[in-house]
Amino acid sequence: MIRFVMAFFVVLLGATGQILLKAGAMKLGPIPFTIEGLKHALLKMLVIPYIPVGFFFFVLAALLWLGVLTRVELSYAYPIFSLAFVIVGLASWLFFKEAITIWRVAGILIICLGIAVMYRS
Repeated sequence: MIRFVMAFFVVLLGATGQILLKAGAMKLGPIPFTIEGLKHALLKMLVIPYIPVGFFFFVLAALLWLGVLTRVELSYAYPIFSLAFVIVGLASWLFFKEAITIWRVAGILIICLGIAVMYRS
């Protein structure tokens, strides 16, 4: 059980990082693919707090994931990683008012069912 909790915590950190990066990207707006546009966007990213904090969470999650992998078999840990799709999907609906169609709900339920079935084996 502790292995699941450790892995889930790391997935939660990574998903939180993604959500913060999305919030920052919404404030940033479209990034033009020119040298000047990229320079301007990089400077702007530094003053939008969601972006550096989001990167911090994302990098922290990656480092802690290495710690999980030193203690848990990859075939056990990696399916837990798919819970990030569930967390991000629900958070996108909650925080960003993104549409959650019946197909997305079905996908989330299938992911949860798949994880439950796998851990019963």
